[in-house]
Amino acid sequence: SILFSGCNPLERKNKAGLQVITNDIAVSIFIDDQFLGKSPFLTKDIKPGEYIVKLEPEDTTYTAYETTLNLRKGMLSVITWKPVPTLAESGGVIYELEKLPNKNQTEISVLSIPDGGIISIDGKEKKFAPYEEENIEEGSHDFEISLPSYETQNHTINVVKGHKLNILVKLAKENSLGQEELT
Repeated sequence: SILFSGCNPLERKNKAGLQVITNDIAVSIFIDDQFLGKSPFLTKDIKPGEYIVKLEPEDTTYTAYETTLNLRKGMLSVITWKPVPTLAESGGVIYELEKLPNKNQTEISVLSIPDGGIISIDGKEKKFAPYEEENIEEGSHDFEISLPSYETQNHTINVVKGHKLNILVKLAKENSLGQEELT
């Protein structure tokens, strides 16, 4: 479980932040092919803009992951990633905050790969990705996304007034090795 907070000291700087969490698996982090460091990684000193972020595991039996991120001024984007040998079985979540014109409004947006992830917020009714909700209660919420044959992801999110929390979930396919041996 991870807590993503919008309280951010970057707000007054013309910089963006990036945090990468890979659960004790050493990964090299690149932005537009420039090496930034190894995981766990946190920087609050990136020029805002759109970048290609690549996570390359040091263990070459694991698959690299690449995505495009829009690093926004004064915001911290967070990637939690589970590297494994195949891209289908790897998964993770990307959190990006963006300011809203109305400082009293709150929003969340959830996309899943593959589409149709089943979303539950605070254990309440199920919704399907892609999903957007305006005026969700400010504060901490339990977030779950699942899909048959994929690993369920559980996280804690923090909804901040005046911001939209964009969540992209890449669901990891459950290991089907045992099933292949039966056929």
